[in-house]
Amino acid sequence: MDPLRIESAAAAAEIDARILQVWQGHPRRTVVESTTDFFDKAAKALEVLRLEMPECCRHHEIPILGRPIAIER
Repeated sequence: MDPLRIESAAAAAEIDARILQVWQGHPRRTVVESTTDFFDKAAKALEVLRLEMPECCRHHEIPILGRPIAIER
């Protein structure tokens, strides 16, 4: 059991499905795929947010656990 998870895996999957449905048509929706490590997923989500910032603000890396995380868009 993951100590950071407050719901069961089944409940989490149900929540994810509902969120995907609600945001389905949004042109700027980005899906951050599941990982076995919550902090890796959080780092990827932060990188998505960084890419949404103006170009002048993107040059700063977001260090998570001592390393920058990059994603493809």
